[in-house]
Amino acid sequence: MRICLYISGHGLGHATRSVAVVNELLRIAPNTAMMIRSRAPEWAFRIYVKGAFELAPVNLDAGVVEAGILGIDREATLAAGLALVADSDAFVEREVRALREWRPDMIVFDIPPLAARVAAELGIPSLGISNFSWSFIYDHYAGEEVRFAPLAAHAREAEALTTRLFRLPLNEPMMAFPTHKSVPLIARLSFADRDAIRAGLNIAPHQRAVLIALRGEALPVLDALAGMDNFVLLSYGELAGGNVRQLSGRWQDLFTDVLAASDLVLSKPGYSIISECVANRRPLLHLPRAGFPEAPVLVKAMDGMLRHRALALEEATAEGFLSATEELLAQEEPAVVVCDGARVCAQLILEQS
Repeated sequence: MRICLYISGHGLGHATRSVAVVNELLRIAPNTAMMIRSRAPEWAFRIYVKGAFELAPVNLDAGVVEAGILGIDREATLAAGLALVADSDAFVEREVRALREWRPDMIVFDIPPLAARVAAELGIPSLGISNFSWSFIYDHYAGEEVRFAPLAAHAREAEALTTRLFRLPLNEPMMAFPTHKSVPLIARLSFADRDAIRAGLNIAPHQRAVLIALRGEALPVLDALAGMDNFVLLSYGELAGGNVRQLSGRWQDLFTDVLAASDLVLSKPGYSIISECVANRRPLLHLPRAGFPEAPVLVKAMDGMLRHRALALEEATAEGFLSATEELLAQEEPAVVVCDGARVCAQLILEQS
C-alpha cells in the first residue's frame, strides 16, 4: 500500500492530527509506504512520526494570513488566495507529474482542496479528514467582501471531487464534499506519570501549572502572572520570569504529557488544543479569535466535552485571569469523550484499499 498525504501547513493542528493517523496506519500495516507533502514545519513530522516516511515541502493551500496571535490580515489572505488560484492548474500538473513516478494507491488530505484534484487526475481515491473546509472559511469572508468569492468557488469545486470525507467532531456542515463519514475525535493521549512530569518541571504542590499554548505569547497578562509564586507558567515560547518553565529539548516531543500534567491550558480555540484537552481532561481558558469563522463553531461544540471558559481581552489582566481560573476550575467535569479517531480513520483508509 502506497499512501500520499497532503497536509495543510496552516498552524500545527493539521499536522499533529494527521501524524496520529499516520502512526496508526504504520502500526496496523507497518509495510505501508508513506509520502507526506506539506509546508508544515519538518520537525513536527521528524519528532512525532513513528516509522519510515518520505517528506516533500509543498505549498498546498493559501489558508489565512494571521495578524498577531488573534487576528487575520484580510488583504494578505486575499492576495495569497488569489495567487494560489492563479497557479492551481500548474500546481496540479506539477504534483501529478511528481506522483506518477511514486505511484500512490490513494491520496489522504487534511484539508487542502487541490489534493482532491491531484487524485482525480491520477485516477485514484481521495480521502479527506477535517472538521472544517476552506470553502466554508472563504464563503464567510465573501459574505463580507465579494473579492473572496473566487477563493470560495475554487475551493468548493475541488472539494466536490473528494471520494470520501471523514468528518471530525467540532465541525461545520462541510457540504461541499459529496460523501461524509463521521468519525471520533483525533487526539493524542498522555500515558505518562503525571506526578513524575510535574516533578520534572519543578512544580510545587501548592502551585497551579498553566500551559501557555500561544504562538508568541504576546499578552500583558502573562508578564503579570510570571511574577506570581502560586502559578507556574509552562512556555514553549519566549516568556520569561521566575515562575516560568521554558520548555525545549526533550520537552518538545512531550507536549501532550506536559498538557496532561498542567492544571489548565491558556490558548486560542483550535481543533488540536481542544481535542487534546478533551482527551486528557484538562480545562481550557480560551481567548477570542477575531476573523476566524470556525471559532464560534468550535466554542459552541465544546459544551459538554470539556471544562472551558472564554477570557475576553478586557478580562486579560492578572485579576481577571485569577477570577476566570477559579470559575473554570469550579466547573463540573463532563463525561468521557471517545477520542480514537486516528484508529478509526486508519482502519477506514485501509478498507478503502
